[in-house]
Amino acid sequence: MRWVLLILLILGPIVFNNLFLNSKNTLTAAVNLQPLAEPEVISEFGRTAIVAEIFSTYPFNHRNFLTLNAGSRHGVAVGQTVTVNENLLLGQIVEVSDKQSVAKTIFDNSWSQAVRIAPTGTDALLVGGQTPLVTLIDRKAGLVGGEKVYSASKDFPYGIELGVLGELVNSQKNSLFEARLKLNYSLNNVGKAIIFTDN
Repeated sequence: MRWVLLILLILGPIVFNNLFLNSKNTLTAAVNLQPLAEPEVISEFGRTAIVAEIFSTYPFNHRNFLTLNAGSRHGVAVGQTVTVNENLLLGQIVEVSDKQSVAKTIFDNSWSQAVRIAPTGTDALLVGGQTPLVTLIDRKAGLVGGEKVYSASKDFPYGIELGVLGELVNSQKNSLFEARLKLNYSLNNVGKAIIFTDN
């Protein structure tokens, strides 16, 4: 019994110090934890943009709302334009916290906006969804598919591109044409978005 007490008296402080130092090092590492990626703020030609990482929703792959790693501390505000892949319009900021923001995208069923189709400037309506549709296209516009579709809504910078017109088909709702919006990207493969702080 004396041997046990003697060993505890000798080894006890050593064991306690090691446990204390390990806990202290773990706490220090947690306090000094830095984010893997900070949003990048770019200012050129009198405009400011924030390059933000898109949080993953894998395996669910929700596309109608995206969470970005930029928030109010980086200059993000509700209503700002969000683009991807060579500045194609993706959506709009609808919610902001200190370090994050949420963007509603063109893949949301409630999305709709005025667009125009180049080169004729034909007015149309973009209706969001898993496959966004360009609707209310005048049959007399002489379009064949493949033309660029760009924003004409007051909520976004005028002329910002969305994609290209797919094959024109007869609308089942009226006597006009409609077409799928063809995109040159897959949102599942996009990791960054650009937020324009000044529309």
